[in-house]
Order: sequence, then C-alpha cells, then structure tokens
Amino acid sequence: MGTAVGRAQFGSSGTAAVDTLGAFTVTDAAATSGRAAAAAAAAAAVAAGGAALSVLGLADSTPLTVVGPLSAGTVTLSAPGLLTLQGGQITTDAASFTVAAASGSARLVQTGTTALGSLSGGTGSVALGLPAGGGSVSLQNLSAPGMALSLLLQNGSASGAIDVAGLQVTGAGGSAALTGSVAGQSGARAAALSGISPQVDVAYRLNGCTIALATCGAVAGINPGGAVPLGPVTEPGAPFTPVGLTPGGLPLVFLDFGVPLLVPKSFLDTVLGNILKPDLFTADLIAIGIVRDPADPEVLLPNISDRDY
Repeated sequence: MGTAVGRAQFGSSGTAAVDTLGAFTVTDAAATSGRAAAAAAAAAAVAAGGAALSVLGLADSTPLTVVGPLSAGTVTLSAPGLLTLQGGQITTDAASFTVAAASGSARLVQTGTTALGSLSGGTGSVALGLPAGGGSVSLQNLSAPGMALSLLLQNGSASGAIDVAGLQVTGAGGSAALTGSVAGQSGARAAALSGISPQVDVAYRLNGCTIALATCGAVAGINPGGAVPLGPVTEPGAPFTPVGLTPGGLPLVFLDFGVPLLVPKSFLDTVLGNILKPDLFTADLIAIGIVRDPADPEVLLPNISDRDY
C-alpha cells in the first residue's frame, strides 16, 4: 500500500518497472493539512476546469496489472503491450489507461468487476486507449455509472460489458461489440445516446445496435460500397426522409447493416448477398406492355400472349 500528498509520478516516458499496482492513495495538500476552506475552494476550481488537486501517474516499461484500490483526483497509467484492470475500486475524477506500442498485439483487459467512481461526487471521465497500431479492449464488467467512458481504439476492437454515464468511441477500420447501459438506458436507447467519430460505422455496436444511430435495425445511412454517411439520423418515431432514389425513382432506404431495402437481383451473386440470401425476399418482376386499340384509346386489347402472368 502506498500513499502520497499532491502528486505521485512514477516514470515519465516508460522508465518505471512495475508489474502490479496495488492499493495507492494520493491526497491533496490542502485537505491533508486540515485547511478545509482551501480544500473546498480548490475542489471548486477543479470542477471549473482547473488542475487536479492530487495526481497518480505511472508510465511503465513492462506489462502492468492494476489491482487497486486507487484514489486520486487524476489517475494516468500506461504500459507497453498489456494493461490489465483486475477488478478493484478506482476513485478519481479523471482516469486514463493506455496501452503503449510494443511488439505483438496491444491488449487492454478488464477482468472481474472494476468499479470506478468520481472523487468529487460529480460526473468523472475514464479513457481507455490503444496505440496507433490498434489492438483490443476486452471488458468483463466495467461498472462506472458516474463516469463518461471514451474508447480510443484507433483501428482496433472493443468488446464486453459496460455501465457508464456516457460513451464516446473513436476509431475507424476496427469494430466494437459491447453490451450494457449508458446514462441508465439499455438496449437500443443506450446505443442511440452514445457517440462515435470520425463517422457512424455499422461495425461498431452496443447491444447489437449501431452506435450513434437513433433507430436499431432500420436505417444506417451507410452506403455498402464505402461507408459514406448518406443522411441525417432521425429520432425514434420521427418521419424518415429517404437518403436518395433508386434509378427507377423508388426511395433508397438502407438497412442497419448497410444493404438497401431494394436491390437488383445481381446483388444475390455478391459475397454479402450470399450471406444474407436466406433472410432476403426475392421476386421476379416482369414488365407487361399495355396495348390500346388505335381507334379507341380507352379500350384495352385482351391479353393474347401465350405467357402466364
């Protein structure tokens, strides 16, 4: 168990060598000295965007396992290759856990139940980050209903269970398969309340729904040819304006997985078409020419074709 006042910084650029981080508490100097008024004023300054009163930082040079409990105004931990949050309690207003680049795949793993809560009692923040080469974030049960979660995935992936105050995903070329609640909401509503950048992508999902889409399983606004946003997201129950028209003038509406509701039959010969074929309704549409009597245009000639319609 360790304690410090004000700031505890171990390593500055991957120079520390810590295998396991256990219980550690960093308190602010004002509170430690009993100056309650000064501590309260400093806490208010932090709430207004000022510097944290207490900081715990570790830039490790070896894979790190965090057991905790940890307590500090700001917690910033990084390790190469593998960073594991092994259950435990972390109390902080702002936390950052980052896997630095290393040989092999980068992994950020959370096991058991890791509970995060705000030190000041407000809404805190927690960021889980991967290096530029991507990797994976695996969450068994991240319980942080008072914390806004940021997943900085690069081109990596994230999976697992979360309970957070807010969710923002940053990534492209990767994926997310998350379950749980956001701001007390579950199911499709949790996905709709979440955000993603640089753009909505059907590969990033929460509770089976595309993150940041207001409707689940209905409209993605994604072109299957290149993941290009085609229209604004609408609120549930709001009138939907098609994002375009088919060559025949029919509304072009896209399913949640990026396939138009109406596609030419040749789509069935594509890779995606073969995968979805069991769930698609297909029909042969036959063009029927209508012939009128030149002497009386109001009279339709009978069908004299030998073809059944």
